[in-house]
Amino acid sequence: MNQVIHSLGGITIEAGGAVLAHAAGYEVKSGRAMTAVRPYGSTEPLAFLPGTVTHILQLEQIKWEQPADFYTMSNFSVKITRNGQTVQYTGCEWTAVEEATRRPLIWQRATLTARTRTETATEAGAGAG
Repeated sequence: MNQVIHSLGGITIEAGGAVLAHAAGYEVKSGRAMTAVRPYGSTEPLAFLPGTVTHILQLEQIKWEQPADFYTMSNFSVKITRNGQTVQYTGCEWTAVEEATRRPLIWQRATLTARTRTETATEAGAGAG
């Protein structure tokens, strides 16, 4: 029997201070552009200058709590609570949405790009949301 398997913490999609949905799983890839600084005529870089940081999130088994639609959403947040810390991705925009049936469930997966990432310690004894 297929069922939603919950993560060790909470994964929520939020907008305007309201929790819109929960996800059972996630994957995050962060990357940063680098620019090589080379002296004139040199093929070896002297230094690297960090550029823009991007965060790509994939959320799986999304269960909506509030009526919402990824296709119309913009500038929302994803909050992941795990192991005594909360990581929040803000300024999220969807880049891909997939749906498939895994009887008896409809499996929804979304790929998002986030503008910023912040990490904070969760209060002792607080439950995962």
